[in-house]
Amino acid sequence: MARILIVDDEPQQLKLLQGLLIRRPLEVLACQDGQLALAQARLLQPELILLDVRMPGMDGYQVCSELKRDPGCRHIPVIFLSAADRAEERVRGFEVGAVDYVTKPYFAEELYARIGLHLEMSRRIRLAVPAGEPPGLEGGDREQELISAAVDILEQSVAAPPALADLAHQIGTNEQTLNRLFKERLGMTVFSFLRERRLQYACEWLEDTEMPLQSIAERIGYRSSANFITAFKERFGLTPKQYRARGQGEE
Repeated sequence: MARILIVDDEPQQLKLLQGLLIRRPLEVLACQDGQLALAQARLLQPELILLDVRMPGMDGYQVCSELKRDPGCRHIPVIFLSAADRAEERVRGFEVGAVDYVTKPYFAEELYARIGLHLEMSRRIRLAVPAGEPPGLEGGDREQELISAAVDILEQSVAAPPALADLAHQIGTNEQTLNRLFKERLGMTVFSFLRERRLQYACEWLEDTEMPLQSIAERIGYRSSANFITAFKERFGLTPKQYRARGQGEE
């Protein structure tokens, strides 16, 4: 059963989220304070964190930044769940290390789907290390460290990632080994992983902003909107324009 930590300073929001999530096979933890969220994340190691942005004291951006600086917590996927829905706020969320950004009000089924997606991706990354095995060993632990380091770099440079050889060099391996590990542990090549993350970000901006297609394309590393449209349609069976129209309830 996956353990999820939800963080929101409004008790009603916490109660609502808990009510939604306990319907699924999830262990739900909750807190209302950024500092406490950091402490609970470090102690209890949740599989995923749902994090509000606007909180007194330490806000969500600060919490996420601290988590991503902590070697013991940086692997935990963070989904921002907030009424802060301006494009620049969403972009900042991704810049500090979040894997997703869901705006309030949200649909329960969409939230379940996003949680499920990121739990599965996190599971694929983390299963490589046997539980209880001490860190710093060769073999599985070393390979997991390489994957995690590569994922961190790709998540933070999705618009302009390093070439595969450079990425491998940065984390202390070679490109053949890195691609092999991604295929074995994540079920996809490094390039496929990067493409998937880019298109996930595109879906976010298409759903929740009026950002032009060219701007979205540039933000996720496509040189032209035409290339972006082709890749998006191959992945989802819809053009970005059709995807956006469907999300807005248009025919």
